[in-house]
Amino acid sequence: MSEELRKFSAAHNLPLVDPRERFVELLGEDVPRERYFLSAINDHPNNAGYAEIAELVADAFEPRQSPQ
Repeated sequence: MSEELRKFSAAHNLPLVDPRERFVELLGEDVPRERYFLSAINDHPNNAGYAEIAELVADAFEPRQSPQ
């Protein structure tokens, strides 16, 4: 994530969602990139990748409630 985005986020009190760590976690050993990206060499997400990003964004704006 670029420093400019971090500064903008902080200056405007906006949540910053960086999906990198989530994808590093998801793409552990023996997990093909094609599960979350269009191809093994493409950095553009597929539908499953976008679903993961959407979950991160939703959690940033409205964190999940733990069961009572």
